[in-house]
Amino acid sequence: MAGDWAELALVSRVEQWVVSNPYHFIVSTAKLVRPQRAGATAHSLPAIRERDSILGERDGYERRREPTGAFRLVDGSRIAPKERATRPLVLPLRKVQPTFPSMITVGRTENNDLVIADEQISKFHAFFRIVGDKLELSDAGSRNGTFVAGRRLEARGAAVPVTARDSCSFGALEFLLLDSRGCWEFLRHRERLP
Repeated sequence: MAGDWAELALVSRVEQWVVSNPYHFIVSTAKLVRPQRAGATAHSLPAIRERDSILGERDGYERRREPTGAFRLVDGSRIAPKERATRPLVLPLRKVQPTFPSMITVGRTENNDLVIADEQISKFHAFFRIVGDKLELSDAGSRNGTFVAGRRLEARGAAVPVTARDSCSFGALEFLLLDSRGCWEFLRHRERLP
């Protein structure tokens, strides 16, 4: 499921949310800084200009699409970009990629289970493992480190047990680990704050 997990929690009743989302979540109020992509190379510029000149002659061709920043909910209502920007980042700890079946991977690229598109996050930064009913976190050799309760994990070292309400940081981005009910309560409480 792709989408805004914070919004989904806020439009759900607690029982409905817990039953339909029986996993842990990491929640952060940090502002992400998207990694810069490489610009066009000198080699590709002539081809880009030629494409734009050909397509620019057609009616209705737009060289740039401006994102609205808004999205539509199932009931058809829209959330304004400004309102959505104040919501925390909510990511479920669940396996979505077929690679590394025993790990829930964290990184900035799309081939991870938890994608955190921030320049401080390594491509493959860290990983969670569910061992029985326990949860563990390991650093995958990241450049900016993985921290639990302020303590830096050894790169490619032993896994550290984590529980609900633990603080987990990837680089300087701090997240709170919450179970399903705790995530719903945290978001509801935050929504009521002025």
